[in-house]
Amino acid sequence: MSEQQREEWRFLKEASAAGRFETEAARLAVAKSNNAGIRSLAGTLITHHTSVSNELVHMLHVRGMAPPMLANDQRKTLNRLARLHGKKFDREFMEEVGLKSQQENVQLYERARMAIGEPQLKAWIERMLPTLHSHLSTAERLAYPDSKPLRLDAAALAKP
Repeated sequence: MSEQQREEWRFLKEASAAGRFETEAARLAVAKSNNAGIRSLAGTLITHHTSVSNELVHMLHVRGMAPPMLANDQRKTLNRLARLHGKKFDREFMEEVGLKSQQENVQLYERARMAIGEPQLKAWIERMLPTLHSHLSTAERLAYPDSKPLRLDAAALAKP
């Protein structure tokens, strides 16, 4: 197997597991959270990952791969979320799924976009990235509602 194929397989395995993890966590959030923003983000994640799941399964199948199991840390996070309620649930969901998982997804897809050369997979990754950036932005706005976006102008950057 070539390095390129290994990279494709690694990406597809990680992307598929991440989507499954986020879908399961988001279902918990829809059922458990009293925060409208968190429930809205969770609904968005469910919708996105449900539609993308079929595409990922097809790409796995074409390469002779089975959908992967969740990683141990993903399973532990889901178990922890299942036991929490109220503000503790909301805080843990936002830390683990809203922020950490969204950041990891963007990084995963950005790395894959640079490393993968297969045209159809690369095009699919590029189509997914704006949505992933949007999920991360939404999560950041929910997690840090009082912060203003950092805006740097060229003059500020040019100063030593």
